[in-house]
Amino acid sequence: MLPLLNADGLVQAKTRMGLRMVALYGLLYGAFVLLHIFWPQLPARQLAGLSLGLLLGLVLLLVSLLLALLYHVLCCRLERRHAAGGERP
Repeated sequence: MLPLLNADGLVQAKTRMGLRMVALYGLLYGAFVLLHIFWPQLPARQLAGLSLGLLLGLVLLLVSLLLALLYHVLCCRLERRHAAGGERP
């Protein structure tokens, strides 16, 4: 059994989760930038009438929105468990 979360533990858990998500997005964004630096011809290719670079940029935008939504949902779940005196997930 994991220990109950105190207020500091709740903040630490949310911070850890947020930092992991930022690191994941940073890796994705870094790959996007490296793609443009080392293979500039690839993002210039057309796909469905749009450049691949534009489509990948839109994907990055959607990923950031999904990560924000996921963070919100997971933080709400942690806060509900903390308020109910539940155990750490």
